[in-house]
Amino acid sequence: MLVRNRENILWSNAPNMTVARVNPAACVLDGKIYVVGGCCEAAAKSCWGEVFDTKTRTWETLPDPGDELRFSSVIKKLEIIGGKVYVTSNEGEEDSVYDPKTRKWEAIGKRLEGDSMCWVGSLYYSCRRESCMWYDKECKEWKHVKGLSSFNKSCRRGGLIETVQFCGKLLILWDKFAPLRGNCGERTICCALVAFEKRKNGHVWGKVEWSSPVLTVPSSYLFLRSGVIRT
Repeated sequence: MLVRNRENILWSNAPNMTVARVNPAACVLDGKIYVVGGCCEAAAKSCWGEVFDTKTRTWETLPDPGDELRFSSVIKKLEIIGGKVYVTSNEGEEDSVYDPKTRKWEAIGKRLEGDSMCWVGSLYYSCRRESCMWYDKECKEWKHVKGLSSFNKSCRRGGLIETVQFCGKLLILWDKFAPLRGNCGERTICCALVAFEKRKNGHVWGKVEWSSPVLTVPSSYLFLRSGVIRT
């Protein structure tokens, strides 16, 4: 692993990982670099993942997630959601979550194709153009969020861009052809803020607190990534 010094822009070698890896996935949380996958099957059982402490410059092996969650294919994505490391598989295996505080792995099920997932409160939410789902840990399955049928039908007929957790609520971005400009090569980016409530019967209900167009862009635009900045 190479490390670049921001002051002099020079690259240097970090200490070697505990095992050799090819195309592993990596992410950063609290000043530590998490690396998962990319190792041979023989090494995977003892070191499928490891973490590099940038202060002590040392590697530490992560606990083995077990045969049920560990897979040999290339990891599609490694990301931080709610202070946990989320592992997305590439070939239909079950996705998983690693909690650095408890040092435990948890199955999260296979996310729905073409959706965007986000951690809000104590639940995972997964959005597509036509629906919003939440993950029931007890049943280990995705369920529909109730109360959003009108919003799903009338407000989100474009393509889903991204979902972001904001102040304990879900911020949804999507795009559609600009009103009255369908032939002008422009699209409108829309945004909505959704609050959730889990009721005594076990159902999760959503409420759209506001929804509005926020920006008109050329249809050739490319969305890269999102972030939340609080002022």
